[in-house]
Amino acid sequence: MFEIGATLRTAREEKNISLVEAEETTKIKRDYLEALETEDYEELPGQVYALGFLKTYARYLGFDTEQITEMCEALKNTLEPTKTVEKVKNNKDKIEPKVRNYRPGRPLFQMPRIRFSLIALIALLIIVSVAFGLWKSQGAGDLDLVPGEKVTGEEHPVPIPGDSLNGAENGSLAATPSETKSEEINLELFVRKDRCWMRIVIDGRESFNGTLVAGEQRKFTGQESIYIHLGNAGCVEVFQDGQSLGYLGDWGKVIRKTFTLNEQSNT
Repeated sequence: MFEIGATLRTAREEKNISLVEAEETTKIKRDYLEALETEDYEELPGQVYALGFLKTYARYLGFDTEQITEMCEALKNTLEPTKTVEKVKNNKDKIEPKVRNYRPGRPLFQMPRIRFSLIALIALLIIVSVAFGLWKSQGAGDLDLVPGEKVTGEEHPVPIPGDSLNGAENGSLAATPSETKSEEINLELFVRKDRCWMRIVIDGRESFNGTLVAGEQRKFTGQESIYIHLGNAGCVEVFQDGQSLGYLGDWGKVIRKTFTLNEQSNT
């Protein structure tokens, strides 16, 4: 069998290239490069991305088209058996519960008993409800007034003319609480498809510089400003304070944008 991982690692070491350098040039995360070299394909986000990473990495290391094609075919053959086993296991799980739940020789006379129990329970609930209603109505009519107390009409305070105006002028009326602005900037970047290289600078300091693939997301919080630089704005959905701002640009477009507490400005 063609050893993909050993071939890639040998080629990289012969060129004296570190994984850090390879990550910066190919824009593929170092963890994914290590997974290709160790053939730990479970760490990769699916077969499509695994093949894409392999083609990019092999082309970067100088392999020709024929060698890259051979690697991709070997990778497909490695990944396909895993899918077949999982499919057979899932089908088996769907069939087995039907056999386990079967109870031979179940008496048919159990059904009338269950139906009778339900009817008796409903009748009991109706009796309890009627009895409670009668008790409540009779108890409300038997209430006696305490001796010596006189029932009078409800007293309402008489407003003094001018008080409400003076209160408003003196600021005594409770002010309606106004909405307070957030004291920090909260952004979330969600890669919906493909992949995107991005650079994030928070309050003047670089917080992140790398590539995220479909399904990955990052949250960033700043006190003064957050600067984002997206290499493929059309695949990244941006959220601010939990609300979606959508996509800041079209597919393949490079976007640079700064978010501040008071305003948002393009740079």
